[in-house]
Amino acid sequence: MSEKSRRLQRAEKEIREVISTYLMQNQAGSSSDLVSLTQVWVSPDLRNVKAYVCVLGRDEVDKETLETLQSHAPEIQNLFNARFRMKFCPKVKFYNDEGIKMMAKIDKIVKQDPSRS
Repeated sequence: MSEKSRRLQRAEKEIREVISTYLMQNQAGSSSDLVSLTQVWVSPDLRNVKAYVCVLGRDEVDKETLETLQSHAPEIQNLFNARFRMKFCPKVKFYNDEGIKMMAKIDKIVKQDPSRS
């Protein structure tokens, strides 16, 4: 697999920062679950962003939370437009980070292993 270009790495870093800041600012007074951005993947053409999230305290993000996040995608895309000089504004899609769920399962299995006692 080829290494990501510096341009793509820089774009992922900047986009991650924008999404993270947006999530922090818009959850500050909210009674909803605390959503954490775990990973950002930007397509090589910079037109699509996959943002992986987890809800702290839960193994997976429910459908309603993902729908709520997705409903805020246009606002986040407007922030991209304001911050970056790009030919196309990347479209954001939110996904549940399955890696967190898998780590919790592995942790549970390890803790239950009687040979480790």
